[in-house]
Amino acid sequence: MSRTAYMSNQCHNWCRQVLHDVAQPVKTLLPIHRLSSVMKSINTNIKNIKVADSIRVHPSDVASSSVAGEIPPEAYPISLDDHLVGIERHGEKLLHLIRSNESKEAVISVFGAAGSGKTTIIHEVYKMVKVDFECHAWVPVPRSGEGLLEKICEALELPVYQGINRRERLQSYLQQKRYILILDGNWIEDEWDSIKTLVPSSNKYSRIIISTRNRNLASYCATSHDYIHDLKSLTWTEACDLFHKKAFRDDKCPKHLVEWSEKIVKRCELLPHAIVTVGTFLSNRPHDELEFKNFHDSLEYEPRNLVCRSYLQSYHHLPPNLKSCFLYFCNFPEDRSVTRGRLVRLWIGEGFIEKKAGCKTLEQVADEYLDELVQMSLVQVDIWDFAGRVKSCRVSNPLRIFIVSRSNEDNFFTVLRSSHSHTRLGEKTRRLSLHDCSPIIQKKDDFSQLVFETKTNHAAVGAEVSPGIGRLKFLEKLLLIKAINNKKGSTVEELGKLTGLRKLGTTELKKEDGKGLCASIEKMQHLSSLYVKSSSRDEYLDLNYVGNFPPMIKSLFLGGRLHNMIPGWIHSLSGLCKIELKWSKLENSPLEALGALPSLKELHLHDAYSGEELVFETEWFVELRMLEIEQFSQLCMVVIRETAMPKLQKLTITNCDCLKMVCISNNILDRLEERHIPKDVETVVY
Repeated sequence: MSRTAYMSNQCHNWCRQVLHDVAQPVKTLLPIHRLSSVMKSINTNIKNIKVADSIRVHPSDVASSSVAGEIPPEAYPISLDDHLVGIERHGEKLLHLIRSNESKEAVISVFGAAGSGKTTIIHEVYKMVKVDFECHAWVPVPRSGEGLLEKICEALELPVYQGINRRERLQSYLQQKRYILILDGNWIEDEWDSIKTLVPSSNKYSRIIISTRNRNLASYCATSHDYIHDLKSLTWTEACDLFHKKAFRDDKCPKHLVEWSEKIVKRCELLPHAIVTVGTFLSNRPHDELEFKNFHDSLEYEPRNLVCRSYLQSYHHLPPNLKSCFLYFCNFPEDRSVTRGRLVRLWIGEGFIEKKAGCKTLEQVADEYLDELVQMSLVQVDIWDFAGRVKSCRVSNPLRIFIVSRSNEDNFFTVLRSSHSHTRLGEKTRRLSLHDCSPIIQKKDDFSQLVFETKTNHAAVGAEVSPGIGRLKFLEKLLLIKAINNKKGSTVEELGKLTGLRKLGTTELKKEDGKGLCASIEKMQHLSSLYVKSSSRDEYLDLNYVGNFPPMIKSLFLGGRLHNMIPGWIHSLSGLCKIELKWSKLENSPLEALGALPSLKELHLHDAYSGEELVFETEWFVELRMLEIEQFSQLCMVVIRETAMPKLQKLTITNCDCLKMVCISNNILDRLEERHIPKDVETVVY
């Protein structure tokens, strides 16, 4: 007999006994109420047994799976009875807040990212403390907040008689009792204001506990800052212990699986939900290195992965523009941070940012979007800048798995890695991001807007493209492609057909490619960003053939040997905001030409000058905010005159082995918000 059949038979016997007990003459309605409660409990038990039996994973079912690393879509929910590693640490603090006598009534906010174990920990503590309260209820909050009153009454098993106002009945019932309510859901501040009106004030040390992924909402709801429980990630040791408990029968990881186990835990970003999900799945798979490796590699691309499911609720709550900004993070490789400035520019370039009423710029609106994603725990901040703004950020690996899957489903972004380099693209591919690979992209002439970007861990590597690249008439961004000359033609010459380009990046250039590249660039009058890199640090870039340079250039990178001076057309770039010269090895200082640029805010010089002295003269670089000087092998002295760079905020000088002295005025030093000068270099202040 199956467990379900056995328990159903037991329930049937219980029903017969209860019916016999209450079938006698009754003098009050109390037995009837008792019968109703018992029947309700029995029905719940039967339902739970059937659900548990339906999701139980049988060994034969798991063994029949033909795809290594595939997680069955309905398997492995986190059990609330799991002895989660690290739960004691968080549970003790929550327990203290509930039992504290410092406040006669309190709202406690449990804040944490999706998958951090909020519901599990609250439930474990709730089981321990509910006996201390006269009434208690666990209430799942509807997404819109509608019907919450009915749900609270139902959870409290509070009968409401005809003609009696439900709200008044609830408030009257709770007014005289010490209660604890768990409100588990996702809402906004306005909805919380409505929720508060349903529950009366109490001086009996009642407690309301909410769970949220939104830091602002946690602060808004909590009685005070002391009543916010920030559910941080597990420690590395706790995360590994939890994975071992779920994946291996004896809780110990075999030596041959240690490396891949740690890689899997790292990809789970120390989040309990993700670790329990993948650990439970792997407990039923063969314990060999290939199996674990295949599973690790498949995590990013398995669309039915249960790790993704916990993020759906947060995603659905985002407005359309924020959804696009959020999904755009799949463009960046795993474990890679992106600077705020670059992210904001990409969002604006894609048209995700809409100008609001008032005086706010698009950049300010984009900053607000990013802050909102951070507050919702969807984006992690790696570095804050000196003004308290996000400097660089990323999404966690489990969350990125969800983003990649969702982007592919919605045809928002197609992400390919080296293992997918032979994948044929769909006919309606809108954006393509290549990570850790240099595939040859097939001929296509029907892309509407293709974002083509290649990245590796430490350097930009060009991707080879077919000669048909010029047929992509609507292409706006083509980043880091490899310059190729063969019988089929020249890549740099064909680029001239892409007159609508806003951003262009090309690598592996040789000196003989210069004339063709300059001719192509002249035709790109909408170009705002140009990245040009030679095939080696000793290869010359011959870029002196441009007569009519695109007037809208904002950002310029030149990586390669230049002749005695920088190209003459740079003088005409009045709108240029950022320039980086790398490997230039100029014999003449580039500062006079660059110092006259009226809009330049960032200057990065890397092995750009072979002289012994750099002098920043008076009234040069009037708008410059950031200056970086790196790897000048023969540089001995840097001199910054009194009124040079009046708006400079950050100065960095590194890896200049011969540098002995930096002369700088006291006024400039006082204005600097960030300064990095080697300790062994003498700083002369005048």
